[in-house]
Amino acid sequence: MTDIPTPNVPEFSILSGSYFEPQFISLSSSDSTDQIYYTIDGSSPSDKSSLYSTPIAINSSTIIKAIVKSKYGKLSAVAESNYLIATSHQNIADIADIEVGSPIILATPLTVIHHSGKYLYATDYSNNILLKNASNSYKNGECIKGNTKGIIEVIDVHKVLSITQDEEKIIPVKPIIKTLESIIGEPINHEFITLERCTYVSDTSGNLSTVSQNGRTVNASNLFGIDVPTIKPGWGYFMTGFVSLTETGAVIIPTAIVEDITTAAINAIAQVKSDIRVQDKHIIVNEPTTNIVIYSISGQKISERKNNVECDKGIYVVVVDNVINKVIVN
Repeated sequence: MTDIPTPNVPEFSILSGSYFEPQFISLSSSDSTDQIYYTIDGSSPSDKSSLYSTPIAINSSTIIKAIVKSKYGKLSAVAESNYLIATSHQNIADIADIEVGSPIILATPLTVIHHSGKYLYATDYSNNILLKNASNSYKNGECIKGNTKGIIEVIDVHKVLSITQDEEKIIPVKPIIKTLESIIGEPINHEFITLERCTYVSDTSGNLSTVSQNGRTVNASNLFGIDVPTIKPGWGYFMTGFVSLTETGAVIIPTAIVEDITTAAINAIAQVKSDIRVQDKHIIVNEPTTNIVIYSISGQKISERKNNVECDKGIYVVVVDNVINKVIVN
């Protein structure tokens, strides 16, 4: 007696994957006399399940499981295909609890705060988000138009949206001045901030580990690969970047670190270099270099790359070739 062959599993017209529009899935068999039965509720199909006749409309994320029944009544193994259909969201705040791997459409325009390589941070004023794989180059303040399509991923504990298309428009954005104390007390995920007069710990390769301010310390990550200045004793730093919330707490991801001169550093300067003088309320640097920066006593930058600068009465710090000097203008 000849054994009845087991039919091949049915074929799907569209492969499993993430899609940004509803799909119509056709099922087929190698023998036109076969019948195909399927389910869309996750259960295993049988010859009591829905009999396939026309393409199946998939409007939301669905797993289709299907079998073939031959003319001899023999059933195939189960074949299945998983379709993730994007959900639409009005703003970044709406996607906070979206599962990793989910495709989404973000309706709101996104203003770029910082772009570095394949990563960029953007905001829609409900929250901020880390994006990956932008097809265009962006300056701070330029905008990705609405209906951005992407898939939620996690990279180094950071939740990101891997985008597939974008557009450009100009909208300005500025960071909010915060303290580490306020960030630790009431952290806001992906908030764009500036820390004034902070310090940090890094290695020679520019990898950051922590940032500190007024006795408070949090972890830091140089995710964008920015240039990290070598810490100078007595100096403070302005750090602009983002707050990223992880399972271990807040992490600061800087977009820029700028040197600041604190009062402690100014008071520690022993003497003025002989090639700097004050004449008629002008600070004059008799040095064949343009590596000159002049700061006020509060740390505000007054001038850069100028050898002769008019200043009001007061105390100034003149940095010449990375040597700091205190200068008094009477």
